[in-house]
Amino acid sequence: MNNLVVIPNKKEDIKNILKKDIHGLILGIKGLSIYPLELDIEDIIEIANNTNKEITVAMNKMIHNKDLSLVREVLGKIKTSKIKKIMFYDLGIFNICKNMHIDKELILSEEHLNASISSNKFYYDNGIKNTFITSDITYEELLEIKNNTKMNIYYTVYGYLPIFYSRRYLLT
Repeated sequence: MNNLVVIPNKKEDIKNILKKDIHGLILGIKGLSIYPLELDIEDIIEIANNTNKEITVAMNKMIHNKDLSLVREVLGKIKTSKIKKIMFYDLGIFNICKNMHIDKELILSEEHLNASISSNKFYYDNGIKNTFITSDITYEELLEIKNNTKMNIYYTVYGYLPIFYSRRYLLT
């Protein structure tokens, strides 16, 4: 089944987007997301409480040690909320969710890395049932992954595509 899920660009657009024929929203959490729009977790919980649409939070940045207390604090709030899914990049979030007994659907979102049948089978066998597939592969390759795994597939059809860059200086 195909569902349209939207990542809003501006907070002011959220109410209008929720009136559309969509399945849900993906909302970035302030300090833990790579998306241009990042909201406080309390704002996202309020949105989730006031809609029948599926709300997914994006915790899709690389997590550093300094982020761990914020990750645990946010996950503690998500645990008892109406938020349905947690989209993550860093597998540390997956492990923290397991340790905190968070019973939310998890979406692996490794942007440009997730492009093989084998890796998706591995993640599925380890409890991750949803994945963002890289937009760097062909439609035929996408179908091959879908047809040969049990994963629920997410794919960017239109809009913001994150790019990779290094924080390290390549030249001195």
